Amino acid sequence: MMRVIPFHTPSTQEMAALVQPVIALLGSDVQFQVALVPEIPIDGNGKFRVYRSHIRSAYDGYEWPDQTEKPPCVSEFMSESHWGPDVDKKNTR
Repeated sequence: MMRVIPFHTPSTQEMAALVQPVIALLGSDVQFQVALVPEIPIDGNGKFRVYRSHIRSAYDGYEWPDQTEKPPCVSEFMSESHWGPDVDKKNTR
């Protein structure tokens, strides 16, 4: 469901122009609806939530690694401790 705050009450043709391309993209197995609402609430963090998935997934409940951790920089990645002393770093992509 997509919630929309309309500037005016849309006609049947305007609603169809909004819904039909999305249904064509998603396919007939997906239910898609547009709800005209007077407001879209702000989440607890003070921001609008752009999307919220209600699709069940094998990843539900999975604890993702900390996304704030920075990956190693290139110089660390190319160090001998990573590759070993016998690797020709000039020919490594």
